Amino acid sequence: MIRPVTRLPRQNPPLSIRQFLGVDVTGTRDVRRSPAMMNCVLDDEGTPEMRTGYEKLFATSLGAGAILGIHKWIDTDSTTIRIIHHGTKLYIYDTLGEQPVEAYSGMAASKSISFMLATKLCILDGTNFIVFNGTTFVTAESIAYIPTFLIGTPPGGGGTRVEDLNLLQPRFKQKFSTVAATKTYQIHGAPLDALEFVWLNGALKTVTTDYSVNLTTGVLTLVADPGAGTNNLEVQVKKDSYADASRIKKCHVAHVYGGPNDSRVFVTGNPDYPHIDWWTGLPLSGAYDPTYWPDTNFDRIGGDTDPVVGYAVQYDRMVVLKRRSVYLRNWSIEEDAYGRTVTHFPSVPLSRERGAYSAGSIQILNNNPVFLSDEGVYEVVGTNVRDERNVSPISSLTGIKAVGVGEGIDYKGKYYLATTGGTVWVCDYNTFVQDEATGRYQPVWYPWDNLPVNVWAEDGDLLFGSNDRGMVYRVKPKDGSDLYPYNDDGAVINAYFSSIITTFERDDQTKLVQSLIIGMKPWNQAKLAVEYATEEGSSGVVHTERMDLFDYGVVDYGDWSYDTNRTVRAFKVRVDDARNIQRFQVRLTSSGVINEFFGFSSIDITYQNLSEVR
Repeated sequence: MIRPVTRLPRQNPPLSIRQFLGVDVTGTRDVRRSPAMMNCVLDDEGTPEMRTGYEKLFATSLGAGAILGIHKWIDTDSTTIRIIHHGTKLYIYDTLGEQPVEAYSGMAASKSISFMLATKLCILDGTNFIVFNGTTFVTAESIAYIPTFLIGTPPGGGGTRVEDLNLLQPRFKQKFSTVAATKTYQIHGAPLDALEFVWLNGALKTVTTDYSVNLTTGVLTLVADPGAGTNNLEVQVKKDSYADASRIKKCHVAHVYGGPNDSRVFVTGNPDYPHIDWWTGLPLSGAYDPTYWPDTNFDRIGGDTDPVVGYAVQYDRMVVLKRRSVYLRNWSIEEDAYGRTVTHFPSVPLSRERGAYSAGSIQILNNNPVFLSDEGVYEVVGTNVRDERNVSPISSLTGIKAVGVGEGIDYKGKYYLATTGGTVWVCDYNTFVQDEATGRYQPVWYPWDNLPVNVWAEDGDLLFGSNDRGMVYRVKPKDGSDLYPYNDDGAVINAYFSSIITTFERDDQTKLVQSLIIGMKPWNQAKLAVEYATEEGSSGVVHTERMDLFDYGVVDYGDWSYDTNRTVRAFKVRVDDARNIQRFQVRLTSSGVINEFFGFSSIDITYQNLSEVR
């Protein structure tokens, strides 16, 4: 009698995941990606583990409300003074951990930005322009450069224009070449508000005793014959209408740029002139001066309905990012209408495909500018010719949108972008994954939550100013300096990872999933909870694996262990109710206990194909 042969399903090789490639919400079939992960980082091997937490930078909050700016003044000998903007005040401290002390009052309660030029730290908040020299805070207007407007002026007026008027300064100087026996000299700009100083042959003269002036006509009359001379009579004049400091003070975006050098500062963001920016000038001395803003140094970039948002400098060119377009600024040295050799900074359209959502998101990554737009994060990839392809998406796998803070920072090979509700997206821009829809490669991204970021800063460590607590926080490094790095200022960090919903590359067959083998990363106290899901529903937590390693520095007598084996530990989880299924997903979560680590290096899923789907 011939017996029928029953063929058992063939055991398939395990589905093994050894490298992980961040978040992908597009429905990918690549098992290395995750549709949902939180509060993880990918280590150098590309495997997930819990991010480190953050701690207070100093003991006592500065009060309710957001930290509006974190700034640094650095002297030529690297002496550093740190400055925090909170409310309407500036606070200073010398070393990390030191309690900041109030140093200046009168700021606007809005975000501030800063730049360093010529050993001066300049802070703009959209209302004020403050300068710090390492000792005192003063308004920029109070120390603004006084330009020498005209030289070689004959008695009747005129002369050669050598410097432009300063928007921050109502004063200017004028030099006359005196003529023997001529005592009257015509000052530029009548009517005048004041004649403040008169020098003749280098000597300061006294009103009434040495001269008189008619402010209405601008005529200066000397008491004595000055004799003949060249540029030997100098006056300092005040004319209030020549200054318009609000054009600069209302700006809230700044970037140092000078073409082939860092000799100037560009500012923009004035709501009264949304498409205009201004830049500093070089005084006759050639010194860099952040208080000299020539009234001719401005540019109208595109239309006024498309405001300038921010800047990025790429080599010797500046990328100007507007709300709905991108421009490219270059530089050239030319002769102007007055015969002076000047540097021009013309700008031309580069792309109208996308624009920037926030100035704070703009960074240079791998030599290319990146920025947050309405539809995600984009990269400027070409600046030689105008082309819509010059702007390319680098976050289309993530679903990132322009909401909330929009503040970014480049720190140790990663780009951190704070959006809304405490969410921070981390971009590992040295690891790439392919967008299956377009074929383009993009950097790997993953999200964190519960980080109340309003502004970022780097000061050896990664810092952020809170959005409501009056506190600056330090993100803890994983370098052994902190025995308990896995908490957010004493709060639990909840981490999880979900695999894709896989069909094991056979949509046409049912499967039997038999077990999971997880490679658990070592830490003093660690825990992994395992669950899975099929088209039938979720299993809930089916297994919890714990690891306790002996360490004198972090002894926990409630979870005592003599184990010192700090290598990856594999554990197996039996799967009991995943027969005749088509789709399968693994979910790993942290314990929800403060300071307990979460991390794994591999996932292996053992399974069999069963039969054709009917």
